[in-house]
Amino acid sequence: MAKHSGMINLARLGFAVGASAIAMGIAAPAFAQDNADDQGEAGREIVVTAQFREQKLQDTPLSITAVDAGLLESRNQTDLSKIAAQAPNVSLNAMGGAYGSSLGASIRGIGQYDFNPAYEPGVGMYVDDVYYATLTGGIFDLLDLERVEILRGPQGTLTGRNSIGGAIKLFSKKPSDENSGMIQAVYGSRQRTDLRASANVVLADGVYGRISGVYKHQNGYVDQVDYGCAHPGNTYGITGFPGSGSDCVMSKLGEVNYAGVRGSLRFNPTPGMDITITADYTHEDRANAAEVVTQTSPSMADFNCGKWCTYASFYLPAGGQVAQGYFMPNRTKFDGWGVSANAKFDLSDSLNIQSITAYRDYRQIWGTDDDFTANPAKAAGGYNDLSFWFFSQELRLNGKIGDLAEFTLGGFYSDQKSVYFTGRTSVTSRRA
Repeated sequence: MAKHSGMINLARLGFAVGASAIAMGIAAPAFAQDNADDQGEAGREIVVTAQFREQKLQDTPLSITAVDAGLLESRNQTDLSKIAAQAPNVSLNAMGGAYGSSLGASIRGIGQYDFNPAYEPGVGMYVDDVYYATLTGGIFDLLDLERVEILRGPQGTLTGRNSIGGAIKLFSKKPSDENSGMIQAVYGSRQRTDLRASANVVLADGVYGRISGVYKHQNGYVDQVDYGCAHPGNTYGITGFPGSGSDCVMSKLGEVNYAGVRGSLRFNPTPGMDITITADYTHEDRANAAEVVTQTSPSMADFNCGKWCTYASFYLPAGGQVAQGYFMPNRTKFDGWGVSANAKFDLSDSLNIQSITAYRDYRQIWGTDDDFTANPAKAAGGYNDLSFWFFSQELRLNGKIGDLAEFTLGGFYSDQKSVYFTGRTSVTSRRA
């Protein structure tokens, strides 16, 4: 059947050009619930950087789960919300239509689910050590990923920016000294089309480049039905909207339409100097999340459409505070981009300094139908327009005093601005 929330792959094609390598010997840890194949992967050494230096996972005195790209790929987990399947007491959920394209995250029950930029995440989100200050746009596609580290909180010392619940760190594959590439395609139900590609190029001695991209599309699976069209002559006096079509379906909710590109340039002329400059862009334009009414009061029973359809109209009729009826968008649009520079210099065999500079910017527009019905007496909804930019600068000094101690000194500065416009309107009237 075409209408279902799961995804069935009908065909999958993947091939690699050239050699590929997983940096730093990353591997997947063994979990009690893993099958035999996953347990076989656990024999490899796991190296993490949770304490700002390369350490074996078993030597890191933190509550941490590390997952590599191989395990995620074998389980067909392609976005950040699926990471929770690898880690106990971790909840990562794509939020409903009223929250736009945002992620709710918690570890051990501590976190944040409200996308409002006035509230920052209780779980810190980091991509290549760059902090993401809002939940909006947090459903990252796991593109060209090397590993994920999940640190349970509180993380007030190492990753202190709003990480009382913990931190989730994503690390991308760095450009390396090889020419290689990869293309992957997936086709499935509801015209699901996933395309992924990456390429690594040696530009000169000690200068490497890497570019990767992703495109994902899948038709929605919940019909947004025009109530007036489907029930002509109804007792509510609701008439059909122009352009509903012969089947009275106005849209298909639950659509996927996402594209992203990421490019990195790495300068590594000597072992003691490593500079990586990265830029990325994300675009999303899709029908709103698939949400249906499952239970209604007797007076609202007429608006219970069923398991795979909804009478949400995204229309506010004239009345109450609304002088003239208007439509709210039933789509979510997101455009975001960012640049960062990560520079590491070895001052001596036992001392190095690292600088991480980053800037991010995004804008998201979406609408909501808060009553989920076409009832003109109880219509409610809203229009949302959120823009945001964020600048951060971090410095770290890592050192070692013989075999006696290792230390990290650091400083972090950030500046951010958000502008959130929302129009929340309801029409409440009494019928005679």
